[in-house]
Amino acid sequence: MASIKNPKHIWFKALAVLLTIIFISFIIYMLMMVPDYKLSFDGGPHWVSKVGIPICYDYTIDNSIGKELTFSTTIPDGVFGVEYRVSYFKDFTWTGKTYQSSSGNKTVGGLTPEHTYYIQARYYRMNMMGRRVMGQWSNPRAATVIKVRVAGQ
Repeated sequence: MASIKNPKHIWFKALAVLLTIIFISFIIYMLMMVPDYKLSFDGGPHWVSKVGIPICYDYTIDNSIGKELTFSTTIPDGVFGVEYRVSYFKDFTWTGKTYQSSSGNKTVGGLTPEHTYYIQARYYRMNMMGRRVMGQWSNPRAATVIKVRVAGQ
């Protein structure tokens, strides 16, 4: 007589395999982070770059063209580029959309006229494995998108 396998055992085996994959993935992720970042508990736990990447304080925001914002900064030596984060909310509860630039200049279009957006910037470098190592975000700045007025209207 053939034996009937209990289907519950199959689910336990599948769950065990899934948990093992998740655990191994977490270990691999941590091993990839350790060379470039350290865990900091300053103001809550977060990853901080081990490499001294400066904070991008000196970026400019140009809102003179309707429905867009243009960001500009100079890229210091040893830094690969800059990443800008644009958010609809002041406290960045929604992290916002990020835009990267290796030249330091970036224009973001399609924004809502007469709305205030909040912008942050951070520099990044490339490590030996070709991964980006991010610096810390700058303090947020506010910029209002102007509405272009057409003559005679």
